Amino acid sequence: APWLGPAPSRQPHITLAACGFPVRRARRADDYDAGQRCAQRAALDAALPPRFMLRVGGIGSFNGCAYLRVRDDCDVLGRLHQTLCAPVPAAREQRYVPHVTVGTYRAPVPMRTVARAAATAPSSPVRVTVEHLTLATFDPGVDDGALRPVVRVPLRMRAGDQAPVRGRKTGRPSTVPAARGC
Repeated sequence: APWLGPAPSRQPHITLAACGFPVRRARRADDYDAGQRCAQRAALDAALPPRFMLRVGGIGSFNGCAYLRVRDDCDVLGRLHQTLCAPVPAAREQRYVPHVTVGTYRAPVPMRTVARAAATAPSSPVRVTVEHLTLATFDPGVDDGALRPVVRVPLRMRAGDQAPVRGRKTGRPSTVPAARGC
């Protein structure tokens, strides 16, 4: 769309919780320190789900950006969001809308323009199996800067799931196992 700026350079991702800016010791509402990070990790370990399925597709909009909708029939993302926000007061105040950002607007765009574009966009969602969670940070002084992984947490397979088959040439999975049920 001509009203979108350049494609984001930050890796595509679904934010579970925006916790603040990393500091040694939290003093302000939007500070995020090691104690909060450890409390989050302990809460996450206690509530860690098995691998789960999402559907990604369809266009949505916030005031400043367009995004792909994320559908989570079992509300796993909502529960993970609550788990990660519990130890971080500033994060608990946020409204949570799972999404994948497509791009920011170059200038204000009437919502009816966005709605018309969304209505004509392909709407078949892509199924995605979530196999791990990554706690990450970024440099707030760099517009659209890269995410820096802090911790990667693999999700366990459900009974009956099959490990992905590795391709002979690339070593990458050639199929993605389907997560079953909620």
